[in-house]
Amino acid sequence: YLLNLGTVYQFANPLEAGYGILNDATLPADLLSGSFVVNGSTQFLNSGLAPFAPLGAGSADTAPEVEMLTNQVGTFIENVVLSPTESNDTGYSKALNTVTLEVTGTVLAPPPPPPPPEPISTAWGDVHLTTYDGLYYNFQAVGEYVLTRSTVSGDTFQVQARLQPYGGSTSVSVQTEVGAMIGSDDAVWAVDESNPFYLNGTAQAISVGQTLTLSGGTVTELSSGNYRVNWNTGETMNVTLAGSYINDTIALPAADSGKVQGLLGPDDGNPSTDLQLANGTPVSTTNGTITSSTLYGAYASAWTVSSGANSLLVYGSGESFGSFNIPGFPNNALTLSQLPASVVAAAEAQVRAEGITDPNLIDAAVVDLLVTGNANSVFASQNVPHKGVNLDGA
Repeated sequence: YLLNLGTVYQFANPLEAGYGILNDATLPADLLSGSFVVNGSTQFLNSGLAPFAPLGAGSADTAPEVEMLTNQVGTFIENVVLSPTESNDTGYSKALNTVTLEVTGTVLAPPPPPPPPEPISTAWGDVHLTTYDGLYYNFQAVGEYVLTRSTVSGDTFQVQARLQPYGGSTSVSVQTEVGAMIGSDDAVWAVDESNPFYLNGTAQAISVGQTLTLSGGTVTELSSGNYRVNWNTGETMNVTLAGSYINDTIALPAADSGKVQGLLGPDDGNPSTDLQLANGTPVSTTNGTITSSTLYGAYASAWTVSSGANSLLVYGSGESFGSFNIPGFPNNALTLSQLPASVVAAAEAQVRAEGITDPNLIDAAVVDLLVTGNANSVFASQNVPHKGVNLDGA
């Protein structure tokens, strides 16, 4: 027999069903008794499977029930095996052939949230940035920086990031904390502290599917390590805790155009001027190239968090504002030209096999793959919005 509980999305209500064993004989008839053995997936919870007393003709045991949990994605199967016995009051008793009920159900990954409104910026891997206007560049500094903030008086919208060296590297950094001001509340995601999520400086528990309503918006944990922020003013952010680093994507409403600033640009429609100082002055580039001394000098300094009082990030035992700065980092910013061509070619083939075709995103994914050694790091580059504008560091 087959009992198909159906198909649902992950974290939906558990699938449940009841079933029974019927002595469908007509009088005169033997009595029916039996016991159960269950094997298969641990996603199922069973009840009512104690051995049942002898059933007369037309009687049934309707105690058995099954529930399938929906916290994991996949198709799950268990078998409930009945060992029946027929008997009567003469002392006759005989074991009958076993009967198996196969119970199955399917849990699908939840559908992705609706695409956020453009323009979209992304900071991912070690550390690749695309601005709201589509400019792509690498930023391997170490310290605490303003990714984006509103320039409108009274608007608290701001996102900051802590960048730290990846492993023992002297040339590659990753995001280890991301802090967001949501109204008057400060939310922080961290892979360098004892807890993954903090609210107003205190570790905050949040579970998959739960939404926290804050003064200026909401925070939802979509799935384990994946969060969605919705500001009441229209901005959105997706944050992914990817093991030892963080990836984040920020989208703005049309009303923010030209009214933000930071490492992710001013959202003014002109990618050639996206790298600006805090006063709006574009940094100098030559033929689409920016020198490392400019990128990690005046430009990085312009977007360094100015003081502990202005920091949105959290500090554990022995940590303080300023303790994450490493002057002179990166010692030598990593480029693919520094690596053996055969190694780069092999990594590029692996990246292309995942469907990444944009040349800049291919380079970003290859760097992430070779630096981390983790094939999963490639996936972060698959869906990065990018308009093909590249700024090279020299």
